[in-house]
Amino acid sequence: MRQLLADHESFVTVVMVVVVVALAAAVWTIFR
Repeated sequence: MRQLLADHESFVTVVMVVVVVALAAAVWTIFR
């Protein structure tokens, strides 16, 4: 499991960034 996380660390980081950006865009749209 730890090796798997190490292999996909960059992928997980990209996914987390995309999720954060998507949430920020949703919040901006709702409260604009």
